Amino acid sequence: MNETKIEFLSDEWWHEYEAVQLGTFINEGLIIALPLCFPELTVPIPAAESCITSLDVTDDGVIYGGTSGSASHAFVARVHSVSGHVLDLGKLDDCISCPAIVCGKNNVIICANNNDTGKIFIQKMGSMPGDDIQECVFVKYPIENIGVPIKNEQILHAVADKNRNFIIGTTPNYIFKVDIDKKEISILSEAKNIGKLVLGSNGTIYGMEEDNSLWKYDSTMGNIIRKEIFLPGEHWNNGTSCWTRDPNSNGLYIADSHGQIYHFTEKDKYFTPIAKCMSGPVTTMSVTFDGRLFGFCGEGISSLFCYNPKTKTLKNLGCAASTIGKRRLGYIFGDSVVGRDGYIVFGENDNFGHLWLYFPRIMG
Repeated sequence: MNETKIEFLSDEWWHEYEAVQLGTFINEGLIIALPLCFPELTVPIPAAESCITSLDVTDDGVIYGGTSGSASHAFVARVHSVSGHVLDLGKLDDCISCPAIVCGKNNVIICANNNDTGKIFIQKMGSMPGDDIQECVFVKYPIENIGVPIKNEQILHAVADKNRNFIIGTTPNYIFKVDIDKKEISILSEAKNIGKLVLGSNGTIYGMEEDNSLWKYDSTMGNIIRKEIFLPGEHWNNGTSCWTRDPNSNGLYIADSHGQIYHFTEKDKYFTPIAKCMSGPVTTMSVTFDGRLFGFCGEGISSLFCYNPKTKTLKNLGCAASTIGKRRLGYIFGDSVVGRDGYIVFGENDNFGHLWLYFPRIMG
């Protein structure tokens, strides 16, 4: 008579498996993936058109985003209070990428590209439903094309001034300005631009040139000052650098293509190296209300990191995995903003992209 032998997993094997699992996926806080639609009510943005490459947030916490792929869309999301939806605002005519979306006071400015040229679109901010459980009424306004900054040059990035009256943007060879209310585009200066822009603490806007120098837009004088500041090191020229502002300390963070993070003090014009990420590049990072810096780094499958300025330590939190809401793994993230209540909203730069809400662990 043959005997059936049953082998149970040993405690040692299970602990090893658990350690690998906890070391791979996000092990602090909670992350949730939201599809680009109102579930069971609207159709999601098509998978090949849903790579999220730009995000911005209004003063009252409404999130706007832009997608790239075989076509480009703008969308709006409201995830606080009795809300939890994403709404496709429409396809951007003849465009395949959206490097920047910027919230004004009453309008949203959308910077998009086709294969050759960048275009500027504007859309009035519509009313948002306050109750997604009982009544859902959306108002969408037409998307208006207000012009081309530079013919045959794509837009690289753009940010708004601190009062949200205008935006400053770049193409590979020029810096331009868009007056939001007047819907006017003007050229400010020539510059060999790479990378993204950032709004400083005093209203100054910074951009990067090919020779590792920074230009700044002086909001008081209304002019461009070039080559006043130079970046440290040499890992900047591929344009994969990443900026964010710390509203708590009025400082700026910037990461180079190898994942080295610097803290930049505008007053002293000095870059202090503070931490090195597990891998580069850093694709996006944001500072939440308690001063901690969160971002994603790495190619292919990126990992979430947290830099705590109080302890001066950087921690690998693992890869994104959502098991609440949408069950999904997240690999690539293109932009991020801080939500109304301090959570971080990450835009997934992948086919069938989702908005990922990350709620950090509350620190004691």
